[in-house]
Amino acid sequence: MANTKSKIFIRENLGATIKKYRLMHGISVEDLAKMLNLSVAFVGLIERGFRGVNLKNLVRISEIFDMDINDLLYDTDSTPIVESPEMKKIRALTALATDLSEKELDFAIESIKCLKKMRD
Repeated sequence: MANTKSKIFIRENLGATIKKYRLMHGISVEDLAKMLNLSVAFVGLIERGFRGVNLKNLVRISEIFDMDINDLLYDTDSTPIVESPEMKKIRALTALATDLSEKELDFAIESIKCLKKMRD
């Protein structure tokens, strides 16, 4: 069984591969989301490696891109860029904020400002 780091790497690599082929085929995130019956935010999370893909959607993605599922799974040219722990936290924060209302975003911003004031 794969350890947590391996699972994260696999998820990130698959997400990067999906994004690569989506862009190569000129498909927008919105259109891919519609084709998969998923939200745009969820497809974004998949492409950034925060969420995995179930088998049904993996098969559907390979059909959309007209490619063998093995090529999608084992694309070695889509290795994600290694990023700092701080950038990963910023990406995680951004992903969490994508579904917030404007009022909730304003509250989150004010909360972060308060945290910074308390720290300083």
